[in-house]
Amino acid sequence: MDYVSVRDLRSEPKRVWEKLSRCGRVILTNNGKPKAVMFDVDASTLDETLAAFDQAEAMRLLGSIHLDSLRNGTDHLTMEEIDAEIAAARKGGASNIK
Repeated sequence: MDYVSVRDLRSEPKRVWEKLSRCGRVILTNNGKPKAVMFDVDASTLDETLAAFDQAEAMRLLGSIHLDSLRNGTDHLTMEEIDAEIAAARKGGASNIK
């Protein structure tokens, strides 16, 4: 995986675009820390590429929610308890989860 700084993107954009075309993707960094991933895309497959990113992000978020439930002990709630929590949230009431 190739890394490109924001400074390189500003000062040598042609070199960055060439690297992106050659490698297919590069990590964009700011002050040495990764901030974005740039992918070389084709206009004919842009929608499919964006849908794949959306799916990957949804899976990442779902995994995060699952880990949170394991950490705070809500992974064992019954469907009745979940429904009660939803009803309380909709009414603006306090959570029953301890």
